[in-house]
Amino acid sequence: MRGFGIWKIDDGIYDILDEGNSSFYIVEGEDRAAVIDTGISPGQKILPLIRKYTSIDAVFLTHAHIDHWYHMDEFETVYMCHREFEVGADALRDMMADKDLHPERTLDIRTDTRIELGGTSLSICEVPGHTPGSVVVLDERSNRLFTGDAIGSGYGVWMQTPTAVPLETYYESLVHLLKWLV
Repeated sequence: MRGFGIWKIDDGIYDILDEGNSSFYIVEGEDRAAVIDTGISPGQKILPLIRKYTSIDAVFLTHAHIDHWYHMDEFETVYMCHREFEVGADALRDMMADKDLHPERTLDIRTDTRIELGGTSLSICEVPGHTPGSVVVLDERSNRLFTGDAIGSGYGVWMQTPTAVPLETYYESLVHLLKWLV
């Protein structure tokens, strides 16, 4: 498809970079597969691209910013930390670019949520900072951590956004993440 770079970074793990310079990932287990984030590519669908590599069961959203969830409406099952809804309807609407996101359409994920894919599991850790419900996703088989924007994405951590939490809370989140990883 036009505008996508695709790299196999490990067995069953693909990194997809869209033309907006947003990354998202496919993680395949023996029984199921998942997408982590969706990038932002207006005027295109990502499922046809993803289905060239695997059949997908679910998408995991690391946080509620449009460059990470633009294509969420292409998936039947959407996981996201419901703390993202704490920012309020107006802030969410500003980040949605005419997309709809409702608590009843998403499955809540929190620290220590574990999703079995067969041969590997995805484990979740909350890292409030960039947003109140930012999470990281650990693929236990490969020991790879998918961070969204929770600890930066090549540009530092954007704490100036209206949905960011206080710096003290972010510091506590980083300490918690370190303990969780160890």
